[in-house]
Amino acid sequence: MFSCRIDDDLELRLLEPRHAEELFQVVDENRGDLRQWLPWVDSTRTPEATRGFIQQSLMRFAEEETIVIGVWWNAKLSGVVEGKRDNLNHAMDVGYWLAGRARGRGVMTRSCQELIRHAFDGLGLQRVQIRCAEENRSSCRIAER
Repeated sequence: MFSCRIDDDLELRLLEPRHAEELFQVVDENRGDLRQWLPWVDSTRTPEATRGFIQQSLMRFAEEETIVIGVWWNAKLSGVVEGKRDNLNHAMDVGYWLAGRARGRGVMTRSCQELIRHAFDGLGLQRVQIRCAEENRSSCRIAER
């Protein structure tokens, strides 16, 4: 399992089915902001759908295909950082989203840095790419940092 405390305010943990209600609530509260960049937002309508996503993510984690990590900021689930592995090419694509309450504080930059460190040092991958919408300047700045 993956778990990492970055500092007193920031912790990363693998999402588990018990987090479904809380994750759904964060998505629902930020639906307006997220839907512009993430097409799955409008089809996520129930905590049960979120639980299904988490269960599928855990299966894909066990198969070494992806890692979906919850971002806890000030002890509240505030977003997700995800790495999709390409084992053939020893690479990973990283994507992420963050609740409005946690933006502008370096939360996602530090979260991405930790996932990237894990990809290289823990998984032995050779390339990591961050995928973000070119028009989403806040997201692009994370990749630039």
